[in-house]
This record gives sequence, C-alpha cells and structure tokens, in this order.
Amino acid sequence: MQRLPGIHGLRAVAAIGIVFFHVAYLPAFTKPAFITLPPIFDHIVPILGNCVPLFFVISAFSLTYVQDKSVGRDSWIGPYLIKRIFRIGPLFWAMMVAYWFLWWWPPRHFIELLIVNATFAFNFIPSLHESIVAAGWSVGVEMPFYLAIPFILGRVRRTRDAVLFVLATLIISFASRLWFAGDPSYAHMAFTSNIAIFASCGAAPSDCCAPGRQRHLHDGLRIPQCNGLASAVSAFICCTL
Repeated sequence: MQRLPGIHGLRAVAAIGIVFFHVAYLPAFTKPAFITLPPIFDHIVPILGNCVPLFFVISAFSLTYVQDKSVGRDSWIGPYLIKRIFRIGPLFWAMMVAYWFLWWWPPRHFIELLIVNATFAFNFIPSLHESIVAAGWSVGVEMPFYLAIPFILGRVRRTRDAVLFVLATLIISFASRLWFAGDPSYAHMAFTSNIAIFASCGAAPSDCCAPGRQRHLHDGLRIPQCNGLASAVSAFICCTL
C-alpha cells in the first residue's frame, strides 16, 4: 500500500487548529479571563472552526484507504469495529466519569444521559447532541460514520457508485440543515448535516482501490486525482453549508 505522509501533516494542522480554537474561547467561560488574545485573532479564530470538518475529511479518507484492502477477507468487520471503538471509547468514557465528579448534583435523567453518551447515540437526539463531555459533539458524528465504513467499502466500488453516494449524502446534508434551521447548533453538529463531508473523501479511496484498478496505486496516478477531487468537494461543502 502506498504511504500518504501528507495525511499526517494535515491531521497535525487540524488538531493544532482545534486546540487554538478552543483556547481562544476560554475567556468567555472564565471570569476574570486568565488569557487574552490580540485583536487580530478575532478574524482568525472563526476560520479555525473549519479544522473540525478538515479532521472529518482526513479520518474518512485515511480509514477507507487503509481498510479497503480488508474487503473480501473473512471476519474482518469484527476486528475493525473493536479497534475503532476502543481507539476512541476509553478516553471518552474516562472523560464521562470525570464530568460526573465535576457535577455536584447530577442533572435529571442522568442515567439516560450516561447510556446515550456511552453508546455514542447522543448526536441523534436534539438538545443532547453536544454530549456531557465538553466539545464531545464531534465524537457523536465520527462514530456512526466509522460504523458505516464496512457497508461503504462493500457497496461503493466504482466511480459511478462513488458519485451517486456523494450526491445522495449532499442532498441529505442540505436537507438536514434546512430541516433543523430553527436550532442552529443542532443544524451544524448533527450527523446528517455532516455526512457529506465524510462521504466526499470516504468514497474516494474505494473508487481508487476498486477491483481492476489496483495498478493505479503503483504508478501514482489515481490517488492524487481522487484525493484532489474529494478535497475539492469537501471544501465546497465546508464553505457553503
């Protein structure tokens, strides 16, 4: 499999941008503010919010690119799902416990909150979509897509399939943002609103690695084309939705 070192660089850019984004907004939650940023950052910080969709794009492309070779093997889905869940789950669950101790008096329906958060189902429930873990909403978007990757890899094997898949998810994302327009927070953070961002890059490696096209991986022609197309679609989504 051809290595894609640029993916690690993009992942670092996304992670650093997300950290700076949250640090910049800390003064709004602390009185008095223990950190202040120069006024120039007022124009830069909102742009850093796009690092979350960028991280979605990177995750979708890298996961489908790596896992595509497993399609057709016996019993590959189980190990894949276990690896995905336990790569994210333990830290997330630990933070849930930490927030339990931060709340002196647990809110109403706390058991229900624990269940929907521990199973990563909170994103599908408006008003609970932000998670009990601060800034944990993105995990609720990522996990359903990770669970869907085996289906995507099994079904999206040709260029036509990839195009139809991306177009379908674009329609779903537009419709979701319109349907939930009365709740701007949920319209922005819902899984259905972000599915096209994942699909635009998640379908690309499947098309690149489809049966009969493996030779393109060796001459280095196919990967840049698919990567560029997927990135262009993702940029369009991020800028217009």
